[in-house]
Formats: sequence, C-alpha cells, structure tokens
Amino acid sequence: MSGGYEGRLEGFDAGGLRLAYRRFGQPGGLPILLLHGLIYTSYDWIDVARELADGHEVVALDQRGFGESDVSSDASYRVMDFAADVEALLDHLGWSQCLLAGHSMGGRIAAVVADTRPRRVAALLLVDAPPHNAPTGARRIGDQLAGTPRVFPSLDAVLAHFPATPWKDKFHPQRRERFAAVTRTVPGGVALKRDPWFHERFFRLKEDWPYHCYEGDTWPVCQEVDLWPVWERLSMPTTVMAGRAGDIFSPESITRAEAIARRNPNLEVAAYYVHHNFPGRDARLVCQHARRLAATCGGQRLSSTKGHTT
Repeated sequence: MSGGYEGRLEGFDAGGLRLAYRRFGQPGGLPILLLHGLIYTSYDWIDVARELADGHEVVALDQRGFGESDVSSDASYRVMDFAADVEALLDHLGWSQCLLAGHSMGGRIAAVVADTRPRRVAALLLVDAPPHNAPTGARRIGDQLAGTPRVFPSLDAVLAHFPATPWKDKFHPQRRERFAAVTRTVPGGVALKRDPWFHERFFRLKEDWPYHCYEGDTWPVCQEVDLWPVWERLSMPTTVMAGRAGDIFSPESITRAEAIARRNPNLEVAAYYVHHNFPGRDARLVCQHARRLAATCGGQRLSSTKGHTT
C-alpha cells in the first residue's frame, strides 16, 4: 500500500515473525507509536494517526496475531512477547524515544514497555486500559471473542454480527470500509484478521467454566503482571484516560488510579463520560492528550487535567 488515508503499510521482523505497521507523517517532533486493543487492529487508529501526523511521525502497529502481521504458530502471546515486539519496532524505525499510546490491551502492553524500557518512552498515554477490567466489560469482550465465528459467509454477515460498535453509529460512515479492511477472503467466506487462537481460548474458558470464567481477568496481560505497582513507579509523564460511561474502568479502579496519581507526580487521571469503543467519539480527546504530552515530556509535572471530569 502506498500512502494515503490508510497510511503507508510497511513491515519488519521481530521474534521470528513478520509484523506490519502503518506509517503517517514525516520525521519532526516527538514520534508517536500507537498500540491497538484486543478486538481491534492498526486500522482503528487511522483517524487519530492522521490528525497527529501534522507535526509528528506516527506509527500504528498491527500486533502479532492481528491485522497484516503474522500469527504466532506456538501462541506466543505473552505480555513480554508483545513488549519485545515494540522494542524491535523502535529499533527498526531508529527511534530512541517515542510517545507511546495504547488502548485497552494495547495500553497494558504500553505500560509494561514503559516500566521495563523506560528510556525508550518519553511519555505514555493509556486509553481505557485499567490494570484489571471490570467484570461486566471482561464478560462482554470474552463473549464477543468466544461467539465470533471463525468464518463468515460474507462481509454483510460480519456487519450484522457486530451491531454494538462505533462503526455502526451515524458519526462514523466508514463502517463497511473498516470491516472490509480488517477481514480477508478465506475458503467459505471471510474471516477477521485475527489469530483464531483468541477465539478458541475464550470459547474453551466458557465451556469449562460457564459461570465463573470472567470473575477475574482471563487475558495473560492481566495475569502475568500486576500493573498497579507498575503505575506507582512510572517515571515519565503519563496520562490515564478512563471511560466512566464504559464497562472496562470500574469506579473503584478510577478511585485507585486517582490515589496513585496523588503519590506519583508523573501520572494524571483524566476521567470522561465516554465509552470503551474506539476510536469513535474519543478520537478528538485522544489527540488532545497526545499533543499535550508530546509538548510537556521534558519532565514537568502534568497538571492541566488532573482529576478532570467532563
């Protein structure tokens, strides 16, 4: 793919896999790296990336097992696998540092990268990515993954299967184009560009523990690393965007995050009455926080939206 609305699609090698990313803008200013969530791909960052590309080079990664990137034949989808991919991409791009932004699962991975490789992360933006999902949100995501067919008969069937996404709402007319971009033709129809392993993992959980499998987080990023202590020691300017109207960031988690922000001067919490689906209505807010972080990553304490609610 050449440049344009969807960015320049490029690739690199990491951990024996060929991974893809979308590139926007030109070098200049602090570069920005975007990490998608569990039910998304780099395509879902396009609107944000295009906006931020005015003044920054922006890259949105298709993480291993997603989008145009290779799947892992041995299901190496541990948090440290994803974190190593991020470092490999930074090396490939020649970026010594970046503003690292992640949504949901991508935000958890971003926090681990910032904690284990702090010299590579000048500033950190976590978009609706609490250390632990609220039970309702964990159940919704698990049900969606477990209930998604491996193969759909047509693109129309894909659109009918996903009614509750920002891509159906009137504010995003490119819904069909989005799903066309994140599916591929396979024998028997079309399939999402996501390793079927994710579907099978959550399907097995529901079969084995139908009443209790979502009482705790079932995703390895939550199980492998306790992210609350990670947030306590983050050493770079960090903004946590929390969706009060969503089902991922519980009120208790927002309260706990705000308590950490009072102890760690590098961290701020910006809580909004927005939903978890992304980018949708939240793209403008994400861009605002990213630009402010990029402008203030010289080590000053963040203060303009501390404890802010809108």
